[in-house]
Order: sequence, then structure tokens, then C-alpha cells
Amino acid sequence: MKIDDVIIRQATVKDRKEIWSFLELAYGERARYKFPDRWNWQYLNNPNWRNNNLPVWLAINNGRIIGQSNALFSKIKINKKIIYAGWSTDTVILPEYRGSGIGTRLQDFKLKNIKNYMAINIAFYNRRIMKKIGAHSGNKVTILKKYFSVNKNIIAQSMIYRTRKNKIINKLISLSIKFFFIHIIISFILNKLFIIRNKLKQFSIKQLNQVEIVEISKFDKQIDQLWERVKNDYDICSVRKHEQLNWKFHLQPDVDYRFFLAKKGKEVCGYSILRKCVPPEKKKLVISDLFGRKNDSIIFRALINHAVNLFKDEVPLIECATSINSIKQELIKNGFVISEVEIPMFYSGVINNWKKILEKKDSWFLSKSSSDWDQYHIVNNNR
Repeated sequence: MKIDDVIIRQATVKDRKEIWSFLELAYGERARYKFPDRWNWQYLNNPNWRNNNLPVWLAINNGRIIGQSNALFSKIKINKKIIYAGWSTDTVILPEYRGSGIGTRLQDFKLKNIKNYMAINIAFYNRRIMKKIGAHSGNKVTILKKYFSVNKNIIAQSMIYRTRKNKIINKLISLSIKFFFIHIIISFILNKLFIIRNKLKQFSIKQLNQVEIVEISKFDKQIDQLWERVKNDYDICSVRKHEQLNWKFHLQPDVDYRFFLAKKGKEVCGYSILRKCVPPEKKKLVISDLFGRKNDSIIFRALINHAVNLFKDEVPLIECATSINSIKQELIKNGFVISEVEIPMFYSGVINNWKKILEKKDSWFLSKSSSDWDQYHIVNNNR
């Protein structure tokens, strides 16, 4: 195949059936989480995309789709300006065509068409392509986890997975598991430590009795008032008005979210969006979003404590991701530990001071709700 023979173009609704056939080939058993429901929700029914074409870019060879690179559009506040920006999603090339420069051509063509572009939790090859095109690294996002228990089999799987690149160590780990039951010993010790640590990290109810946590079925205009009060705390943040939140979470297929408001008296001061993972994902609770005034530690503390108390007997761990230091510190105080760090990437062809904005520390509000990071089931049994 000659790379010049590959056509790069934006997709239209007429391409839908061919795209779905490609997704089935590219993702195999995971394709059912890519279409039809999620695909229609993300690309056809997205209120932030207003164009006759789709935010989907295709690589075509001899009339056959061999790759794609898409965007999930959101309203983003940058300082006092509201822009439409695309989060990078579902960039995939069929295995036999990788390494030929098609990914770079797709990304380059996409950027020329959408101007503002962001990505988080990026595959290595996509990060490399974005850097080549001129994207910048943004504020880091810290992933934190609170464990209540670990299963011996999960410990064994994790040890084998994490040492898979070193054959000697991997073999030693396998033998230790088989003959010395090291995974059972480790899980026993960890579970005892979790019990002790979680007791030490419990917050007194009196400390948080000024905050009322209320569950709602979906968001209404109270959230718009919260957004107006809070938005200037963050230089860059996805717009969090009720229409945006309801489209992204209430109407999103496959994943069931629960919504909670934090109130002081009659005023809404923050919210949390939670979901309990179901198969094929590992059993856990994800705090998809925590939102409130940047330095309102009591609100974040109350929402985190509420999530922990509500689900501690139902899941072995709780996971949350944040780019905001005050939220990270409240999570750590509650017994969460840092698990990973993601470095997001950002590109803009219309904002002149983009690089300067990116250099501001603690200015981007990013969470699991950013992009499509927490929008569909991802099969990964080792993380």
C-alpha cells in the first residue's frame, strides 16, 4: 500500500454503516460499547457539535475504512471566553496499517478542521503524533484510589502483568505465586493495613454537619447558579450548566450515574457524580466529577466522605482523578493514595496565548468526566 493512495476525509451520516463495520473489526468484542447507542449519542446528538458533517475523520484505502480519529465536542471556558473544543477520542488504525504515517495524517487533517483540540489518557503513539503536530502538555491529572480490600487473585494478576516485560522477574513472580503463595500473604497484610488506615482517616460527623448531601435524578437550573458563582475560580474548565451535564451523564448510554448536591441551607455549593462499575469492568466506585469553589475544602470533604460512606461496603476500592490540588489533598486526607498521573495534551489554532495559559499551575479543572475518559466500559483486567 502506498500512503499517497490513502484518502483522508471527514465523515458524513451516510458513512455510518461502513464506520460501524470498521469499529466491529477494530474493536472486536468491545465494539458493542462503541456503537450504535454510544456512537449516536456522541456524534449525532451532541449539542456542542453543529455541522452537517460528523466530528469523525476517516482514512480510506480502495474504498475501505482502515482508520479513524474522532472528537467529543464540549463547551470550554478559557479565562472569560467560551469556545467549542474537541476532546480526542477513538483514534484507531487497523493493525496491518500502523506505522505508515496514517495516524499523523488523520490527526493533522482533523486539527485543520476543528482548531481547538484536547486529549487525556492518551496512548503513547497518539501522544507522539500530537507533539509532532504542535500540541502542548497541560496541568497534570492525578488518579487516586482508596482501597477497602484486595482479592488474592487480583494481586496475582497484577504482579504478573506489571512484570510482563522482564521475563526473569516475571518467571520468579509466577513461581512465588505457585509454590509460596506470595499473593495470599500480600493480600492478607494489605487488607489488615486498609482496615487500620481507614479507621484513622474517618471524619467526624460533627465536622461536616453544616453540609447536606441530597441525591437528584438529573440536574436543573440550580446548577447554572452554582456555575456562575464558581466558574471564575478556574482559568480553564468545561462548562457545567444543566443542559451540558444532563447530555453528558443523564442521557449517556451504557453507564448509570448517580448525582448528589452539596447544600448549605438552600444554596447549592457543589456536586458529585458517581458510578458503580459493572462487568466487564472491575468492581469499584468511580467519582467521575467533584465540583465546587476551588478552596471550599468543607464541600469537597463532605462529598468525598459521603461517597466513601455510601459505597464502602459495596466495592473494594474507590477511584477519583483531579487536576486541582485542594481536591487532591482532601482525597489524601480521606485515605486515598496516588495511583497514576496523566499528562493531558492541548492544541489551539485560534488562541494566541495558549502556551502561557497551559503553564499556569492548578488552573485547569480536569476530572474523570473530562473527555470520554469515563464514558464507556473499558476492558482491562490488570489496572
